[in-house]
Amino acid sequence: MGGPGSDFTVKRGKMKIVDGIYRNTIELNSHDVDAFNAVHPAFYFRVMQEAAGMHAYLKQVSIPQLQLEGKTWVVTRTKMTITHYLSWPNSLEVTTWPQTPWKFYYPRVCRAESTTGELLFESMSHWVVMDVAKMRPIRDAVINSSFEAVENALFRDPDLGNRSDFDATAASPLFTYTPKINYSDVDLNQHVNNVVYLQWMLLLSLLPLEMNG
Repeated sequence: MGGPGSDFTVKRGKMKIVDGIYRNTIELNSHDVDAFNAVHPAFYFRVMQEAAGMHAYLKQVSIPQLQLEGKTWVVTRTKMTITHYLSWPNSLEVTTWPQTPWKFYYPRVCRAESTTGELLFESMSHWVVMDVAKMRPIRDAVINSSFEAVENALFRDPDLGNRSDFDATAASPLFTYTPKINYSDVDLNQHVNNVVYLQWMLLLSLLPLEMNG
């Protein structure tokens, strides 16, 4: 399938798909860490989204490729468990794989390890395929068949439980932050990217924890 970016080639040989699992080596840049030389959480989210997007691209079902058919990917929910924050200079090994469709979702697991094998994070994301014109989630037979099955040992429960409710009475006086949306905040779906929402949330990290849930 052609389309935007269809002339992309892998030059460094770090990127590969083996047994349905996408693997890549990601370099940590100095601007990805804070004043204490600990990686920003948003960097891990970028790694997660980039790995998912590139895996889909190599399987011919990425956002630019789906948009040619009036469809697109949207991530609706993500749960990430961070166990270690890298320091610069460093690199990480990222792996990701999709699981069997669950309800209207296409669950995807992403893991990252240090070069010494230490787990950095693991995440579960719920992706949906949207009909752009109708703005409704759909099932797609091509996507269902485009990803190989992974080993049962890699299966993760896609049920993330109920969403947390926020009790506004627990935060008084209530502080509000109204961000300015910049051109760079908008992604291929022409909406504010999920990582940007995370960055806005981290700006409010001094607020009570229940407001950042």
